[in-house]
Amino acid sequence: MVEELHPLTYARHYSTETFQMTILCGQKKIPYRLNPLRPDRVRRYDCAERILRREGILRFYRINGFRFSAASVGEFLARAWKLIDANQFYSAKSRLLWRSVPQPSQRR
Repeated sequence: MVEELHPLTYARHYSTETFQMTILCGQKKIPYRLNPLRPDRVRRYDCAERILRREGILRFYRINGFRFSAASVGEFLARAWKLIDANQFYSAKSRLLWRSVPQPSQRR
């Protein structure tokens, strides 16, 4: 979610080509423009996950064998934004892989 809001990660991970779709809800038609994720990107969140867990922002639960995570949206977005700015959101391996792919210009 934070990747869609931060201009750097949005430009890095989302396609510059958009396509139009229509969402149907009963008789109501809602036009929607979609920017898909770029297929040439690998995103690994190990670094952000480790920091967010250590700081108590991201919490993991297991219920009936199903493991899931939860966080306060406000806390998550604020801290994740700072991690992106500090180049600590993605794992080092992801950042290395991106060097071989041309970077898009920032669009937002």
